[in-house]
Amino acid sequence: VKCTVHTHRTYNTESLSFGRIIRFLSVMFSAILQRDMNVKEQTQSVESVAACLENLGLQYMATIGLDGKLKVRPVQFMTLRDGKLWFRTNSEKAMYAELKKSPYIELCASRLESDEIDSVWIRFSAEVVFDENQEVKKEIMQKSAIVHELYENNPNHPLFKVFYLKNIKGSMNNLGHVKGLRARNGFAKPDEFVF
Repeated sequence: VKCTVHTHRTYNTESLSFGRIIRFLSVMFSAILQRDMNVKEQTQSVESVAACLENLGLQYMATIGLDGKLKVRPVQFMTLRDGKLWFRTNSEKAMYAELKKSPYIELCASRLESDEIDSVWIRFSAEVVFDENQEVKKEIMQKSAIVHELYENNPNHPLFKVFYLKNIKGSMNNLGHVKGLRARNGFAKPDEFVF
């Protein structure tokens, strides 16, 4: 098997197993995606994004409603496990039906600081993957008293659904870098990331 990538270089993959070929292609396509986004060196990690979400507390997630119109609601990032950002919902909620029909979201979070120019905000798009991961469900139940009570401390409760995000593309920003404000030292430009 030969694989030609946009770099116009040919790689011989005859000695690779199917799993290694998939990992190879994943690495290559990730490199191409980063190159195409003009991301020179990504400084954010999935761990730093998780820490930012945890610090900000409440996030706002946009979904495509069943009526085709955008819907925005507050959500809470629940945990980082196996390099994935996990959230939860309820199978009786509109959000669950919306994500099953169209598993794409936009998420934004911020908290206004006393000196508003220091306020940090994060924004990204992603694809949702539902997963009945019991360890994640148990971890979320331990973290959230609301979830613990809602689902009667039962990770197998039929309404309790968890999902992680993939194909994440976004940026971390601060209000000190808003168009129209004069340039200031110490304020970084938006820091883009792709996972």
